[in-house]
Amino acid sequence: MVNRTLVIIVVAITVASAIAGLLVFTPRSAEVNPTVCPSGFEGTVTDQDSQPVDGIRVVVSGLVSGMANIPEIAPETDLAGSYSFASITLQTAEVEIEVAVHGMDGSRVGLEVVTLTCGETSILDFVIQSSMNDLGGMN
Repeated sequence: MVNRTLVIIVVAITVASAIAGLLVFTPRSAEVNPTVCPSGFEGTVTDQDSQPVDGIRVVVSGLVSGMANIPEIAPETDLAGSYSFASITLQTAEVEIEVAVHGMDGSRVGLEVVTLTCGETSILDFVIQSSMNDLGGMN
């Protein structure tokens, strides 16, 4: 009876040690939000007469809410006033970012907030006051 009790105790200790070993040596994954997905935004920059404005630099100036990996690029508008800001990786289902547009002289000529949603491309259009002074020599 003593041997049988001793065997049961040894087996119980061995099983408990094995489980404890698994708990101790099993690496914990980092706290990762399951919502990691691509997003982006695009749009046009026009003047008050609805004419496209080329050469305007579009810059993400800040993260308002949420978490995201935002590439450090600043696309310029093309001849049609269009721009695209792709390759943003959201780490939350929704992210709000502040976006600025700058004229050729570097002065800010517009500022808006856009909401990005997981898996979607948002539209952000700017209407700016176009004058030689505001846009750094552009019409």
